[in-house]
Amino acid sequence: MADSSLKEDLDVEIEAFLEERFADNLSVLEAEGQLRLNAFVREQALLQVKLYWVKLKDLALRVTQSEVPISLSNLKTKEGRSYTIQGVADVIEEGDKNVLYDIKTHDPDFVRNNIKRYEAQLNIYAKVWSERSGERIDSTAVIATPVPGKLRYALQDGSPEKINRAIEEWDPIIPITNDDSGVQTTLEEFGKTVDAIESCCFDPAPLAELEASFSGSSTFGRQICRNCDIRFACDSYREYALRQRKLSTDDLLGLLRELGDEKDAQAFKTLSFAEDEDKAFEKPAEE
Repeated sequence: MADSSLKEDLDVEIEAFLEERFADNLSVLEAEGQLRLNAFVREQALLQVKLYWVKLKDLALRVTQSEVPISLSNLKTKEGRSYTIQGVADVIEEGDKNVLYDIKTHDPDFVRNNIKRYEAQLNIYAKVWSERSGERIDSTAVIATPVPGKLRYALQDGSPEKINRAIEEWDPIIPITNDDSGVQTTLEEFGKTVDAIESCCFDPAPLAELEASFSGSSTFGRQICRNCDIRFACDSYREYALRQRKLSTDDLLGLLRELGDEKDAQAFKTLSFAEDEDKAFEKPAEE
């Protein structure tokens, strides 16, 4: 069999494998979350998986350790509280070098404009992995998962030339400086946050900060607060989400982007009105 035919057969086989695993994983997530995605969302999610295989298959085939658990336990805050830092990362061995990657759902431009935020996390990961394995991490990087707008437009257009060009220009891998000199400072900041939360002194940012421009392309509320698991118990975020709705009552998609997915929207309605029956929030339209 010619090399080109073998490569073609391998791609077809892997595409079928990706579709099968995608369906299996989605079934588990839907069962656990009691939420079923509509056909369009499923199609877009599967498309993103396939695009990442097309773009990063060479890197994926070199991964030697996938979803490596990173755990740093028995840490102490300034006030003596114990806490643990946990995460996962991928490691690639290339000859005598080790590269650590962390996959993020964050916008690539946001990552590039806020490199210091990611340096702190990945440098801790690299230090922990090195201490546990006895080997050195030579470099680190973030893999930003969102598909760029140019590629989405090319896919809508359907032109193979435009699609191939957009894939070539797409760069989801963002190098992060590997320097463990600031790890101790980062751990101290973690400790301060733990003490603040445990002391019930972790006040939310004011509404004006949530609405302010953040990283030049979005707002603090969209880029940061939407990733917070307890945002619907936060006065500032509820006011932010409701204000966004009032500002764009004719933009249903805009509202859904602020509230999150269907499960998040239901959580918003349940928590907001259960906790704030005495507040004059505008009642949402009936579904």
